[in-house]
Amino acid sequence: MIRSRFPQRPSQDVSTIAGVMQRLGPAIQAGKTEEAEKIVEEALKLLGEKDK
Repeated sequence: MIRSRFPQRPSQDVSTIAGVMQRLGPAIQAGKTEEAEKIVEEALKLLGEKDK
């Protein structure tokens, strides 16, 4: 069984964040660091972690 390092929060839909994170790898591999940073910012915003 594989466990996430970060437990899922109650009633949190992970499909939205998963879709965002799927874009991260290709952006990094293509050397698009500014795009990758925007993707990370978007993911953090979705998780409610931005500006903490």
